[in-house]
Amino acid sequence: MPFDSSVHHRHSIRLKDFDYTQAGGYFVTLVTAERKSLFGDLSANGIILNPSGECAATMLGTLPSHFPVKLDEWIIMPDHIHFILNILGSKAESRQPDSPNPTRDEDHLARSYAHGTSPGSLGAMVQYYKSATSRRINALRRTPGAPVWQRNYYEHVIRDEADYHKIVAYIRDNWIEH
Repeated sequence: MPFDSSVHHRHSIRLKDFDYTQAGGYFVTLVTAERKSLFGDLSANGIILNPSGECAATMLGTLPSHFPVKLDEWIIMPDHIHFILNILGSKAESRQPDSPNPTRDEDHLARSYAHGTSPGSLGAMVQYYKSATSRRINALRRTPGAPVWQRNYYEHVIRDEADYHKIVAYIRDNWIEH
């Protein structure tokens, strides 16, 4: 169904007036388009990642090379991903490409800032990750331009140590719940 502003009312699910470049922990969930089981299958021992799932895992591991973050606990499920990102420093800023010929991913990252995403923000990191994984997964599947992710993402600002431990337990036990 095409977007109709008289019917569809999109509202931000982000905290109003919160600075998402702020140092701290963030719990993020990304869901595949149409909740398709794109990344692998569940077994009695956990998730068995397929090539798309391996790609998603590899690309998640590259976030610290593009942003001042530490990737903490994470899990890839057949149709979604949970992870904790810790933005480092008092005000995070993205790393700019060092070379005069930036990679396609770095070029996309620079263009995203021109369209309103704050550099170094959680939104910029998620946008980068979703874009980079979509291109790579679609190359693997030979489906250029096919949607990989749902439009938005869920995030939760981790407030304290008890909150952090609750989220870590949820991530570690996630595959058991399916």
